[in-house]
Amino acid sequence: MRCNLISIAFLQSLVSLYGLQMEIGPIRDPHIAGVAQNSSKVQCSVRVDREVYLAGETARAWLTVTNPMHEMVEVFDPFHLSNAALVLRGMKLEEGEPGAQPVYRPLSPHEPRSWRSRSFNEPQEFRRLVTAWLKPGETREFEIDSAGEWFGKPFSPWYANGGIRDPGEYQIRYTYCPQAHVEFSVVPAVLIAHGILPLSRPLEVYDETERKIRQYPRALRAFALRLGEKSVVVVGRRDTPADARLRTAPGMALSEYELVPFSPYDRVAEVNGPVANLAIQQVDQATFEVLWTEAGGRLMRRSYQPRLSKSKLSPQ
Repeated sequence: MRCNLISIAFLQSLVSLYGLQMEIGPIRDPHIAGVAQNSSKVQCSVRVDREVYLAGETARAWLTVTNPMHEMVEVFDPFHLSNAALVLRGMKLEEGEPGAQPVYRPLSPHEPRSWRSRSFNEPQEFRRLVTAWLKPGETREFEIDSAGEWFGKPFSPWYANGGIRDPGEYQIRYTYCPQAHVEFSVVPAVLIAHGILPLSRPLEVYDETERKIRQYPRALRAFALRLGEKSVVVVGRRDTPADARLRTAPGMALSEYELVPFSPYDRVAEVNGPVANLAIQQVDQATFEVLWTEAGGRLMRRSYQPRLSKSKLSPQ
C-alpha cells in the first residue's frame, strides 16, 4: 500500500515511544512512508513463560503481531533487529519528587531503537530497510529464548548470558509497538542441594604466553532451589570448570558471584516439599538425567536435553 508524503505532525504521533516524542522529519520517499503508515497499524503483544523467575534462570518470550486491516500490506519486518527489539526495564523509585512511586526505568543507558525512531531520509537507513508482507487478518508469532539468539543475532536484554541475577520487579517491552509490554519478577535462588557431573572431554584453551594448549576438566551441574514452599530442580546450560566451588551453604541464597559460573540454567521440575540426594548423569550424547529423593524416600528422575542446538554443552 502506497500513500502520499506523511506530515510531520502525523509522524510524531507514530513515533511516541515510552511516553517520549521523537522528533523526525517527514519521509520523502512515498513507498517508505506507506510502509511506515501500515506498520503503525499493526497490533502487537508480548508474553513470557513465567510470572516469577529464580535469579539466573532462563526465560522464554513470545512476540505476536497481527494485521487488523482487510488487505495485504507491506510493513517493516517486525522480527528483524533493525526494526524492533526487546528492552528490559527494572522497577526503581522516581527520583527528585516527594512521595515518589516506583516506576519502570531502563537498565541500560542505550535502549535499542525501533523503526519508529529512525530517519528514513538518510542513505544508510535505506540499506538497512527490511520489510515483510502480512495477509489480511494474519497473525505471526516469534518465540525467543533469553539465552539464545535474538532476531538471528546473539543479542539479549537479559543479563548473565540469558539469566537475570538481581531479584526485583521487571518489565519487558517490545519496541515495534509502544503498548506491547509484560511484567514479571525475579526472586533469590536459595540453595537446597547440588549435583555435579564430571565431563570426560576437557576444555582446551590456547595459552598465548606459553604457546601451548592447556586442558581444564569440565562439569555439568544440577541444583535444587527453593521457591516459596516448592523445590525447583534446575540444570545449568553451560559446562563449567570442574573445580569451581560453591561457597554458599544449603539454605542460603546464591550470591551474584556464585551465580555467574552456573547461569543461565533451565527449570526441569517443581516439587512440593524438600529434595535430597540430588545427582545428574549422562544418558546419551544429547540427553542427561537428574535424580533426587523426595519426602518419604521416593526416588524421582527427570530427563533433560539442552534446548539450544548451539549449546556449549559438549560432554563427549
